[in-house]
Amino acid sequence: MNKFIDYLRESGYVSAELVHGPNGNFVACINDKGLTTYYPVGGSSQECKNIADFNYLVTEDGQIIATVNSYSTLDVVKL
Repeated sequence: MNKFIDYLRESGYVSAELVHGPNGNFVACINDKGLTTYYPVGGSSQECKNIADFNYLVTEDGQIIATVNSYSTLDVVKL
């Protein structure tokens, strides 16, 4: 499983903080220009309080989601 913190480093972010909002937790990531991108934390991973513990998954539409769960592809069907 890919570590979320490695994704952030490779994407050029310089800092990240775990934030809580009305719709759950997000990771706020700041790049070297001071721009912030928010990544959602998966529903079953809301209790995790350490960014270094997160893995990540990419949804079909390209959304990155931070998760402590470990997912692997079992089957792919082209439709």
